[in-house]
Amino acid sequence: MKRLSLFIVAGLLIVSMFWAGPANVSPNNNHSLRLQPPPFIRTASAQATQDTGTNFLEEEAGLAAYANAGKTINLSDIRPLFRTIERETSDYIIGSVSTPDYDNAWDPHVYAHRNGWVVSYYLSNELAVKAVDWRHFDGTSALNTQIDRALTRVLAVVGITRPEIGYYHFHYPNATNVMLIAGYADAVAWDSFELQIPGEFAVYERAWLHAAFDTGSELQLDGVRLNSLDRCWGCWSGTKYDEIQLQQLAPEQLHTVRVSYGGGHAVSAVSLVYREASQ
Repeated sequence: MKRLSLFIVAGLLIVSMFWAGPANVSPNNNHSLRLQPPPFIRTASAQATQDTGTNFLEEEAGLAAYANAGKTINLSDIRPLFRTIERETSDYIIGSVSTPDYDNAWDPHVYAHRNGWVVSYYLSNELAVKAVDWRHFDGTSALNTQIDRALTRVLAVVGITRPEIGYYHFHYPNATNVMLIAGYADAVAWDSFELQIPGEFAVYERAWLHAAFDTGSELQLDGVRLNSLDRCWGCWSGTKYDEIQLQQLAPEQLHTVRVSYGGGHAVSAVSLVYREASQ
């Protein structure tokens, strides 16, 4: 059992974990994203935003990762990375970029401008939990995101290997944080973690994700089944994700997320999009 509590100390989100589970459990099972609007959204005039093609982001985008290459991007160099292209001008490309080991249903959208800005994002109607890189999480490795992977793929082509990445949720502009939490089961029948949300947080979105490889699996929240997956022999079952209702994950209560497995391994994940009380 892993206990993960969210609480406020001096206005900052603190994550505290207490471990009493398999030896392969590590505190890498959470990923906190601090949200800030990108500079081109904060400072651009309406006309400048239109000229750079970024005005659509405030209507279309949800959770996003962004960075600036610090130099001019030759769009012809990065064009081959795009699985699909939705819009293209001499100044920018908008489309979808694949991430290794995932099919096109999981592709992040990417906006890349020759001025150096690159934004990787999911759509406004897609839940933040979709960004969890569930295929590569093994309970000990760091929990990463798909939007980071797509962003860094593009920047690597132009020679930027350690970008300074920012995050923003265009659909929830008042949100200050996204918390991604994951569990991994392959050594015991069930793996679980606990979480408690402070009552002073304004939570805009709660969601779960459930994935399983070479096993049948069940995902539970407080002993109630959220989802079940049939065994896919030597392959991933149909990974699912959905919203969690307020009454299912009420604040100031300790909640338990459990995922079962029966031979291979299974991954559970929860995402929270929220605003800290002090903000």
